[in-house]
Amino acid sequence: MRDVKADLSNLDEIISRQYDDKIRGIAKDSIQNSWEARIHRKRGTGFKMVYEFFKELDSFKNVLMFEDFGTVGMDDKRWKAFHGHWVTTKGDYQGGIGRWGQGKTLYLFFSGTNRILTESIDSTNGTYRYSIRTNVGYLQLGDIPEKSDPNWVKKPDGSLKLINDFFPSVSRLNHVGARVWILDVKEELAEEIINGYFAKQLSEAWWELIRNYGIDIEVRIS
Repeated sequence: MRDVKADLSNLDEIISRQYDDKIRGIAKDSIQNSWEARIHRKRGTGFKMVYEFFKELDSFKNVLMFEDFGTVGMDDKRWKAFHGHWVTTKGDYQGGIGRWGQGKTLYLFFSGTNRILTESIDSTNGTYRYSIRTNVGYLQLGDIPEKSDPNWVKKPDGSLKLINDFFPSVSRLNHVGARVWILDVKEELAEEIINGYFAKQLSEAWWELIRNYGIDIEVRIS
């Protein structure tokens, strides 16, 4: 059979239309991905989420970082699923709640330039993983950008930009878990973080985990 062609350039816009409240959507889905990967399945002991919004970070403005603790990070299978569309690892986890594997696309939607950076350290062997991603593709640690790849992913010598190339004041992830950076956050999300609506949506979406397991969710503004 012939391959089915797909134009992914506007995928984030298409997926976002499925959410009546997109702010609540990213609040829900960003924790869901991490909660699925918690180390202690029964009680979630040690699970924590930290969100930090940077009005300015080195040469960038409006950057949202969220980082999980008490999770297993991403192995090869979960890493590939994260970088796919409609790919889920629900079957990997007892009591998993992810259904469609598309919530992460909201991360790209809320980037005004359709750019996110992702880091993870795998609990199995301590492997550090890193990627630069858009709707239509990604490059990961060890890849050599091609001439056709955009200049913003490349160092002056043509190699792949790493975290400290984007943010010289930031060190790469140093613990088991995952960390996502949304670049050039759209004003609709930036405003809701600053005015507290985003934190409210986090607490309302996950109040049962907060009540039953005492999970820690922090929202910081820098």
